Amino acid sequence: MKTKIGDIILYKDGKSWTSRTIRKLTNSKYNHAGIYVGNGYILEALIKGVRLTNVTNPDTYKGIDRYRLKSGQTILKSKIMKIATKYLDRPYSKWDIVKIWLYLKTGIMFKRQTKHLICSETVALVYRDLGLDLFPKVNLDYVTPESFAISNKLKKV
Repeated sequence: MKTKIGDIILYKDGKSWTSRTIRKLTNSKYNHAGIYVGNGYILEALIKGVRLTNVTNPDTYKGIDRYRLKSGQTILKSKIMKIATKYLDRPYSKWDIVKIWLYLKTGIMFKRQTKHLICSETVALVYRDLGLDLFPKVNLDYVTPESFAISNKLKKV
């Protein structure tokens, strides 16, 4: 199935220490999330901050799963790009990964401390800004790539 604008891209093949750690901490096969914004670009939060990354062909890449709104609602490229640009260059938050781990181990939530972002939080914020809140009443600091996979508002395509 062809990747569409707004598809959530979940990565499952990361071999780095960070990728393996995220999968283990969240008990998931996914270690990273991004959102397809069109023309071969994915918006994602990386160690260097939130970036638009050019991907050769997301339709043939085997290390990902794609998720899409069950409602079939179309997301306009102009609208998603306008929202995506407000997050570009925001710094990455290693602290948020620690916060998620602490929350999963203890149930204790910490208040948002910075404007730094992680990958899944970035995707959830873009959807919220589109008026398509995937996680109503949830602190987005604690959304993980697995959260998208188990969302009842999304389907794997």
